[in-house]
Amino acid sequence: MNEIVSPSTEDVKRFVAPGLGSVLVVVSSLTADGDELHRLTRCMSKDEWARQQRFLPPEVQRRFGACRGRLRHLLGAMLELDPAKIQFEYNSTGKPRLAKSHRSTLEFNLSHSGDWAVFGFGQSTPVGVDTELFERRTNFEALAPLVLNNIERAKLELLPPADRNLAIMRAWVAKEALLKAIGTGIGSGLHSVEFPMPLPAICTPLKIDAMLLEKLDDDASCRMNSWIDVGTWRVHQVESLPNGFSAVACAASIKTIVTAKY
Repeated sequence: MNEIVSPSTEDVKRFVAPGLGSVLVVVSSLTADGDELHRLTRCMSKDEWARQQRFLPPEVQRRFGACRGRLRHLLGAMLELDPAKIQFEYNSTGKPRLAKSHRSTLEFNLSHSGDWAVFGFGQSTPVGVDTELFERRTNFEALAPLVLNNIERAKLELLPPADRNLAIMRAWVAKEALLKAIGTGIGSGLHSVEFPMPLPAICTPLKIDAMLLEKLDDDASCRMNSWIDVGTWRVHQVESLPNGFSAVACAASIKTIVTAKY
């Protein structure tokens, strides 16, 4: 059975890159301001600065800068590089990855909601993360048609009404995490993957639409053909946020999910 562990304080401070067979999930607050925000953002690239300036509301600019800065500092620690020297490439759907010039097998993904961010890191394995803050006043049942397919919605109806909002929320973050790990992102539609309802803490998807293959950036090696095989993936629910939920999707071979705070 996969295991979720918490690292020691020393491990958290060092942020060593995860080894084979494990994924590191780092939860971070984005409330940085003043000197701390300056420290985090001064390592951003010119294009990141330009992107930040396009976010007109100051609060959104602050969150973007804090999130990007923390990502660079985490990657810098793991690669033993100056955070400002980290270079990124992007796939056709905008998912960032380390530039080939780094010659690293480290893969990562990130998600943010409000003043919180979740980062996922894996070695030689795809990883996708998603996080959403849960407001009990939100009626997620109204969003069910966008999140769940007909089969999932039928199963949802069998649950007690009091449990349905939570079930939809868990399915939402699980689907987004999986689609980000596959590499297509949510632009392919949340109905393109199907999960058990309600989701267990660790689960295998029930179905992945074969049409997703057309949206993958394959390198002609056909290595991604197995990515529509449900047995390739596991999705882990990570209870890491106050009043929120997170999920990490990774290869079924991953045995350990390590959680840490930054």
